[in-house]
Amino acid sequence: MRKKTQGEQHANKKIIEYAKMAASTWEEFVKDDDNEKIKNYFHLRPTNSGITIVSTLPDYEMRGITGIKTKKDLFSILNNINNEYAKITSLNPERKREVMEKLQFKSRSKEKPKNILEEKIQATMINTMSKDRNLPAKLGSQNKYIHFIASELILEKGPNRVDIVGYDEKDIYLFELKKARTKKIDQVANYVNYYKQQPQIEVLKKLLANYPINPVKKFDNIKGIMVMEDADNSEGRSDWKKPAKEQGIKILFYSSSLKYRNIA
Repeated sequence: MRKKTQGEQHANKKIIEYAKMAASTWEEFVKDDDNEKIKNYFHLRPTNSGITIVSTLPDYEMRGITGIKTKKDLFSILNNINNEYAKITSLNPERKREVMEKLQFKSRSKEKPKNILEEKIQATMINTMSKDRNLPAKLGSQNKYIHFIASELILEKGPNRVDIVGYDEKDIYLFELKKARTKKIDQVANYVNYYKQQPQIEVLKKLLANYPINPVKKFDNIKGIMVMEDADNSEGRSDWKKPAKEQGIKILFYSSSLKYRNIA
């Protein structure tokens, strides 16, 4: 087992410190029950350089305000988002653009289509997974839901950055999303193996226990899931069973759908 350098230990300590700050700020912010609605399209990401407020709104998928270092600044920005929530979730694109730019979220509209597609998929999964009863059923979870916890989670700098972290009140799920098919499913297995080892597992437990919005006080196991695009004329799904079993992970194929809501 490789011993952590002082730099890595310091980075992990800072992430946990910022997570605690973000969590306490969020708890204070949602004392007004009406404020909690902003978590529909925004979440908090602790890093070793501060807090990032991440958007999952259309045209602003995975865009963020970064480097927030104080409770006062974080509370102020959350409050600004809440005050403008009706405008930024409206169907008026000009009004939405004006307000989001004022809040310092940059649009994805001018980026390469490849990058936009990847982040639209990630944002869609984040927006829907906590209410999707099909996802836990496909993963064999006994819980009705797998709750969204974190995006782009990473400890010290390295290759083990997890796209989405979910929790079903028992186990942690590490999701790696791909916009196309890939045979490199060992990537997810590597994530699971990395975060199960000491000292990473203890750091992860401490970080998730203090995570803002949806903390995870305890979990039994860490599971890896590769999520790829489905296609009717793709290779037979049975061809993926062997490599998934060998790597000790699960593979899901996603397909596009619509989300419906009644008038009332």
